[in-house]
Amino acid sequence: MVGGPFGYGRSRRPQQSFNNVTTFFFSNFPDNYGEYDMVKVFQRWARVKEVFISRRMNRWGRRYGFVRLFNVANVRRLEREMDQAWVGNMKLYVNIPRYRRSDLVHT
Repeated sequence: MVGGPFGYGRSRRPQQSFNNVTTFFFSNFPDNYGEYDMVKVFQRWARVKEVFISRRMNRWGRRYGFVRLFNVANVRRLEREMDQAWVGNMKLYVNIPRYRRSDLVHT
């Protein structure tokens, strides 16, 4: 493969279009974990499109971020599964972002 792993650049395979992307909010993970480390954590459940970790802290003084996953069949079930996960000695908190919750209720 000549291009990147997600169809960027030139590739011998036809580029795939992923319209079905689901975003999750996460927090309460170790301070020494970066975006690449969190990609490895979330790869257990689905193919990861991207991970963003904010430089700011949430209102409780903890780091937070967002992960975008490809082709999630059951969003609520995956949210519950990921919310039960432990990263190191910390329990990961995972939720559907507030700005997307109403979309999921109506679909």
